[in-house]
Amino acid sequence: QPSEEGAFTDKKEDMLELLTDIRRGFGWGVWNKVYKRELLSGLEFDERLRINEDLDFNIRAFLKASAISYTEAELYHYNKEDEGLSKAPDIDRYMSAMEAIEKLLAPDMKKALGEGVSANLESEILNQGLMAAEVLLLTGKLAPKDEDTLRLRRMLRKHREKEAEKRLRPDQRPLLLALMRNLRLYKAAYYAELPAKLLLGGGDIYKRIKKAETYRDESGKS
Repeated sequence: QPSEEGAFTDKKEDMLELLTDIRRGFGWGVWNKVYKRELLSGLEFDERLRINEDLDFNIRAFLKASAISYTEAELYHYNKEDEGLSKAPDIDRYMSAMEAIEKLLAPDMKKALGEGVSANLESEILNQGLMAAEVLLLTGKLAPKDEDTLRLRRMLRKHREKEAEKRLRPDQRPLLLALMRNLRLYKAAYYAELPAKLLLGGGDIYKRIKKAETYRDESGKS
């Protein structure tokens, strides 16, 4: 039974919503979950995935599970090192994340997940795509005929469902619209939003790329 600060659900749709809604759920990593041994029988990580293998694994685990219990108690501390000094965000990382999520939206899986959960996943594809566009812009590679830009816009076009866009943050929606319509408009919208984002403590990709540029300038490394 769940503790006083926890909760319990045996509704499959609610379980999957909690897993896939990254802003209101508990995240799709495996580090903050405990599994019954019998639930894991026959489940393995897909080693072909470069990223988001946790999401793939957990969706298959949750589809097998009959119920979950969850808590907001802080029982585990996860430390992340700052990568900004030596390594700027990588466009391939975000594209790989988008492709890994897209595999979970195959027709048979989409039916099992339901419309709400599928919209959560498509929204995350859009979110990852906006981060990819940010990297391209800040590294001077965002251009109408650039191969990565074309690939990114094709992927975004496939997943621009109304329900998926609703799940984006309000500040992301105009950026997505601008990105799909006109790259100059996107650039203008991005830099118009940036001061407020930095003032509120955001702009992580911008800050990491600037740190990496400073590191290269000071060390002479390329």
